Amino acid sequence: MAWNVIGRGLEICSCKTFCPCWLTADVEPDEGWCSAVLAWDCREGNSEGVDLAGAKFALVADWPENFHKGGGKARLYVDSATSADQQAELRAIFEGGKDGPIPALWSAVIDEWLPLLVVDISLDWDHKRVTVGDVGEATMKSLTDADGNQAHIYNSVSQVAMGIDRMDLMAVEATSVGDPDLRSWKVADGVNFDFAWAG
Repeated sequence: MAWNVIGRGLEICSCKTFCPCWLTADVEPDEGWCSAVLAWDCREGNSEGVDLAGAKFALVADWPENFHKGGGKARLYVDSATSADQQAELRAIFEGGKDGPIPALWSAVIDEWLPLLVVDISLDWDHKRVTVGDVGEATMKSLTDADGNQAHIYNSVSQVAMGIDRMDLMAVEATSVGDPDLRSWKVADGVNFDFAWAG
């Protein structure tokens, strides 16, 4: 059965300004390896008859090199307010149980999925703050030009692959991310975006 999710998301990563993995496979990340948290706030969606509206979920992942080169290890986190049916559908979308460009993308770059964890996830868009259980939290600040206009990224390789039309560049207050089975790292940069996925 067809599925779709529409909403708002963000990414924070281990690079100091802007993650080059969004742009190309030919650039080495700042640390040589790449670690990231991607979090999504689903405004509307449906999969196998399960309403996904209101679901919050996040992906915490490590890659040994540039994201495009694969070999990733990741875990899907879902908010404690999601139902068991919502959790099962989100897991299928991300871990390859569904058709469509998003499952195909993660299948291409992630080799190992750690067991899903249910935690409290908060995405406060007014204050630009995200919290994923005890794994980490970050407060973001818009990067702007001299006139206060938000800086954007369009048409980067990974952005197009994820069906994201525009990303807003953000600075992030220094914080740590620490999944118990993945490397710990300091957050320095991020992006916000709207998403609309289907399969």
